[in-house]
Amino acid sequence: EMDDWVWVALRCRLPKRVPLDAQQCLEDRNRRMLFAGASPQRTLFFDVADLILPGDLLKTKAHQDLEFPPSAFFHWIPYDTRDKPGCPLDCIIDYDLVTWHIDNFVNLTSQNHKDVLVVQASIHDIFFGSLANYYRNVPKLARLLRNFVKRQRIIPLFRYGDAIHLPRGGDVSLVKHGFRSQRMIAALKFARRIMDEAGVPI
Repeated sequence: EMDDWVWVALRCRLPKRVPLDAQQCLEDRNRRMLFAGASPQRTLFFDVADLILPGDLLKTKAHQDLEFPPSAFFHWIPYDTRDKPGCPLDCIIDYDLVTWHIDNFVNLTSQNHKDVLVVQASIHDIFFGSLANYYRNVPKLARLLRNFVKRQRIIPLFRYGDAIHLPRGGDVSLVKHGFRSQRMIAALKFARRIMDEAGVPI
């Protein structure tokens, strides 16, 4: 039963943190954490906010920007195609727009080079688009993140890993097609190689 499921770290030790640790790491050092992406990034934003001050932020699934000042900020990237909003099946996501959103988010929100930007391996185009399109898109994202590193504008982190929740509608059958499939594994493996080659921290 999923009710009994517990996530356990494999071959690593995860230290337990208390709110004071997070506050000293972020607020006392004038450091911000920025999250850009879709719902997995939003979940991570909520986790960080809850670590800083447990229970203080109301969690929502709204597709919008969220803030937990002074330390945590989330930007919902509108994964739109050039011809229609959203991402229907076989969509081609406009990555020029995606990278613009990330760059603009950093320029508007980051205060100094000590801030951290967490960007995910996009789940939308892995699932709804084709691998060929994803292979063309990821290098564009890598170039932007590498530029942040070279300019010492912000510390970018590429979040590598599978999506934890079901795709739109909660239809379990969709998992067989995209999420947690061989296709997903191939896409993430490619993304990790591209980010490694670009010198982007993972």
